[in-house]
Amino acid sequence: MAVGGCAHFTCSQCKFQFCEGCHQAIWKARSSPQCSEKCAKRGLHAHHPRHCLTLTRDFTTENLQKLLDMHNVPFEKTISLGVVSCTEIVQAEGTMPDGSMQLVDGPCGAAVAENQAGLCEKHYKLKLCKLIYKSKLDPVDIMEQHEITAWFQGEYPGVEFPNELPALIKFMKGNYPVK
Repeated sequence: MAVGGCAHFTCSQCKFQFCEGCHQAIWKARSSPQCSEKCAKRGLHAHHPRHCLTLTRDFTTENLQKLLDMHNVPFEKTISLGVVSCTEIVQAEGTMPDGSMQLVDGPCGAAVAENQAGLCEKHYKLKLCKLIYKSKLDPVDIMEQHEITAWFQGEYPGVEFPNELPALIKFMKGNYPVK
């Protein structure tokens, strides 16, 4: 997944559109009862909680691991001997015996890094983000003040909030908790 946008999926059966990370519905501007004026310019969007992978995937691997460690949530780091490429199964276009192109399942094949459980960085971060979401961890614990401020101003324009980092974190968790 590239930075920006969400993991937008559409059910092949009912055509419901949703985010892979938090399963929130995807809406067109102002088409949701949850939408406000801030949604008018968003086009297709979801109302993601702070701990959705759409937001957490942009943190460094080290910060994602730090958040999990802070809350004593176990996760894999070690790599099996001899593993040099990611074995996560992905779909990619492949050539069939008759020469036609088709989507086929196969290993990712990207290089693995140390302390990433034998996965490439993209797939390891995705795994950590899903664990953060499942564990309902609040990423404000690893965010810097300017990141929290920017997020808050984007989500709650016009609402007054504290300027000091500890008070800002307490305010966010107390008034806008992760659910």
